[in-house]
Amino acid sequence: MEKETKKRGAPSALDVFAVLLVLLCAAGLALRLTVGREGILPKGVPEKGSYAVTFEIAGFRETAGAELTSGDIFYTEDGSVFGTLSGSVSRIPAKRYTVGEDGTLVVSRSTEGEGAKSDVTGTLTVEGYPVEYGFLASGTTFISPNYRITLHTEKMTAEVRVAGIEKIGD
Repeated sequence: MEKETKKRGAPSALDVFAVLLVLLCAAGLALRLTVGREGILPKGVPEKGSYAVTFEIAGFRETAGAELTSGDIFYTEDGSVFGTLSGSVSRIPAKRYTVGEDGTLVVSRSTEGEGAKSDVTGTLTVEGYPVEYGFLASGTTFISPNYRITLHTEKMTAEVRVAGIEKIGD
């Protein structure tokens, strides 16, 4: 009796697809480990550090401004952590612009009572990287001085103007 030998044919399309899928998964894993969670950053960017981001909120309702306390966490619109309020906030009555009798703009301040508003300033501690022309908060959200960004806390939502960015310590 002769032993029958089975001939193997060429790989099928399904075999090729399975091999390619395994190779793509391996390449994706290698890229993930190389790039990391912080995203792709320009070459020469210093290591992640803590930065003090001073901010201003114009025309904030007094009751809402009183709710901001040290330790409040600020989030971006996509729900990512942006930074933590460090220290206290300062409030001054908001500027109001009216037209005078002679047609010129007259600047006054918001008064106490119903509908009173404040201009609020404070400082956030933010982790990130300085980049050319600005800063990447958490490695993903670009900001720079005079940049406006909508931020949220558990108690409020406001459009915040970035007044300055400085490295904390060395």
